[in-house]
Amino acid sequence: MKLVLTRQPSTKYCTLGTLVVDDMETFYTCEDIVRETEAPVAEWKSPGETAIPKGTYEVVITHSNRFKRDLPLLLNVTG
Repeated sequence: MKLVLTRQPSTKYCTLGTLVVDDMETFYTCEDIVRETEAPVAEWKSPGETAIPKGTYEVVITHSNRFKRDLPLLLNVTG
C-alpha cells in the first residue's frame, strides 16, 4: 500500500491536505499546524499541537481499540 500526503500551507489553526492511496483513492485530511524547521525535531515538535515531520514512513494496518476498527499506523516517526 502506498500513501501520499500533500499538505497545503498551514493556517493558524490547522493544515489541510489530500491523501492518495495506491494512486486510486483520494481523501481529505486535517492535521495540526506544520511548524517544522531545520532544527532537531525535539526543538520544535509539540505533541498534539504540531504535525509530524515530513518524510517517508513504513505503514502497517493495526486494530485501533479507541476507534474499534483497523487503521494505518506510521512506524518510526521522529519526535
